[in-house]
Amino acid sequence: MDWWVLLLILGAVAMAVGPVMLMQPNSAQRYQEHLRAKALQLGLRVKVQTLPAQATDAEAQRAMPVYYLPLKPDQMPGDWLLVRAPYAHEAHLRDYWVWQGKGRSTAVELSWLEQILPQLPVSVCALGASPMGVGCYWTEQGGQATLLALRDLLAAYPGVQGA
Repeated sequence: MDWWVLLLILGAVAMAVGPVMLMQPNSAQRYQEHLRAKALQLGLRVKVQTLPAQATDAEAQRAMPVYYLPLKPDQMPGDWLLVRAPYAHEAHLRDYWVWQGKGRSTAVELSWLEQILPQLPVSVCALGASPMGVGCYWTEQGGQATLLALRDLLAAYPGVQGA
């Protein structure tokens, strides 16, 4: 009889503790949390958005983090987006970058883009400017070293605070 009471108590404890343990973040979620907290310390804003689909996409895009650096309050931000294409083409900017939508960069922005596009890691899927600031769609691969490099590249954008 004592055996069944012990088994019943262990079962009750497992049923109470089990769901709590399932709510704990896994290692990938802890990595994201740490990386995004570091981004906030660096002055970046992080927002999860869906990358607009390209005509060549066979599957729907999934949501991914966008790391934004805010623009100066007195600057009217551009409104454009460049998406990395899976193939090189002479019509693309720097072979792999496709304009998405109707917005295009100014001549000053284009000069900045020509300098930084070759430096972007493969984990950056898109780059753009919007009312949120200048930002990149990033898969968060490469850790803090890549985050610091991206922050520096975004900080070189004409009109970014502190640039």
